[in-house]
Amino acid sequence: MKILHLDFDDLESPTAGGQAVRTFEINRRLAKKGHEITVVTLNYPNAKTRIKEGIRYERAGAKKYPWNFLTYFASVPAILWSHKYDLVIEDNNSPFTFALSPLYTQKPVISQVQSFYAKESSKKYHLPFWIVEKYGIKLYRNFLVLTKNMADKIHALNKKARIEIIPNGLSTVPDLSVPQDKHNNGDYLLFLGRIDFYYKGLDYLLEVAKILLRKAPGLKIKIAGEGRDREKLNHRITAENIKNIDYVGKIAGPQKEKLLRECAMLVLPSRFEIFPFTILEAAAYGKPTICFDIENLRENIACGIGIAVPAFKIEKFAAAIIELNSNSSERARLGQNAHDWAKKHLWEDVAAKQEAFYFSCLK
Repeated sequence: MKILHLDFDDLESPTAGGQAVRTFEINRRLAKKGHEITVVTLNYPNAKTRIKEGIRYERAGAKKYPWNFLTYFASVPAILWSHKYDLVIEDNNSPFTFALSPLYTQKPVISQVQSFYAKESSKKYHLPFWIVEKYGIKLYRNFLVLTKNMADKIHALNKKARIEIIPNGLSTVPDLSVPQDKHNNGDYLLFLGRIDFYYKGLDYLLEVAKILLRKAPGLKIKIAGEGRDREKLNHRITAENIKNIDYVGKIAGPQKEKLLRECAMLVLPSRFEIFPFTILEAAAYGKPTICFDIENLRENIACGIGIAVPAFKIEKFAAAIIELNSNSSERARLGQNAHDWAKKHLWEDVAAKQEAFYFSCLK
């Protein structure tokens, strides 16, 4: 099968996120099975066409932000007209959600829903991106989603949709041979993800940190990740004298594993999420998550892997952190649940299910 995958994100991009990880992990497994895969991403400084583990990565559009985002979407018709393929995978991307691929090809298209925030983006940027999302969704027949909640939302908007639910995955889950309560005795909270104040709720996290300074001064927060709001984050930490936050920047490999293994819990104050990798990564190390009770996240937390606080109630978020931090047995229980849950999400299984869905869409 010749697969053309449209994903604006890329592992080597300065702003790479979980979407790029899923694209790579699934496609490298499919490439080993003989599928011919081309991934077209947005352009960025120093980006080059390359082949990585059997996947051909190409670029489209201008290199500089924000023009690379805008010109990438504008390039979609030319990308589809200039490649040979049996199937198109189109990852949803903010702010438009849909790139409208079915308008430009007669081949089957699968919309892989990892972003569905056009209304929220419209409010943020004061532009009517929601129009593309509202009417564009009806162009698609095949959808690949990460949660049941998103499947229900898609079906409500497109009654003819064929929807497959396939969550994100992990390459391996560590064997936690020592007691769970020992693993959960970390002395800091961990935020891991893109440095984006609006979507990831970092403004909320800074306010939570201030509350913790007053009520639990021994609790520290480590923030790990990269993003366009990095300078804004550092400025606010310094200007507001938030002494219990340590921004460690972008991490990977052993450094990332160490942070996950030694933290007490993951804190995720996002305004919008679908299925963030960070919850899976923390769960793999037996760490519970504290987040806001928002759609999609609610579905995962209900598995008993953490605590969902009423949405955007900062005082309650801080209180939940303090309470869970002081209750080692509850942290151990949630951590064990999380570890067991993580073992059900492995990339080998995810890739096999996705391949089967691809073949079904060709019939």
